[in-house]
Amino acid sequence: MSSRTWYGDDLSHVSLFSLLDLFVLLVCFFALQTINARRRRRGRLLSFRVFGQVIVVLNSVQAAKDLLERRSQIYSDRPVIPFYEMMGWDWFVVTARYDEYWRRGRKLLDRGLRPGAAASYHPMQLAKTRSLLTRLLENPSEWEAHIELLQGELILAMTYGYEVSGRSDRRIDAARKLAEVGTATALPGALLVNGLPFLRHIPEWVPWFSYKPLARYGYDLGVEVRNEPIQFVRDGMVS
Repeated sequence: MSSRTWYGDDLSHVSLFSLLDLFVLLVCFFALQTINARRRRRGRLLSFRVFGQVIVVLNSVQAAKDLLERRSQIYSDRPVIPFYEMMGWDWFVVTARYDEYWRRGRKLLDRGLRPGAAASYHPMQLAKTRSLLTRLLENPSEWEAHIELLQGELILAMTYGYEVSGRSDRRIDAARKLAEVGTATALPGALLVNGLPFLRHIPEWVPWFSYKPLARYGYDLGVEVRNEPIQFVRDGMVS
């Protein structure tokens, strides 16, 4: 899917920053040279500031283990993605900060996916896999789309008890678009606002340089992906 499919003209100004990739590569090259030189003089732990953001470099495997494994409760956090904050994706456990909300979400996931609980999903997984094999036999050239559909079927069935109607199912389509937006906007250099967070305040009426149209699109997608399956479960409980 081309990028134009999911954000249309709302963020066509991103193409203006295509030269930024080259600039970022050059900066990274010289930064690595500087890091290697300072490593020999200053040891295994370095830090520097880029556009107001502090970056810590762990220059050895031992330093990484000491801080990220042995002291994980202190240092195991995720980087803040400013554009995710603009889209209101703070509910997404995968990218949530290492706090009480993340711990509660991880506990719920562990409860539903631990080996004992996962065994109860085997009959459903077997049925979905057989459907996948049938689709592969009928149309092997679209194997990637078949596997993608299987992933959506398993997640929605295991989590909400929802049966997907097919590749055109709106919940599958919304989840696919959400994944595309999340991946494309988090890549290094994809959006200048992630490196310069103050750009989030550019008003929407400024042509070409406002990130708010895409942020609103991502917010609407997030609401749909998060709320509609939950409403499906609630309706089932009432009926």
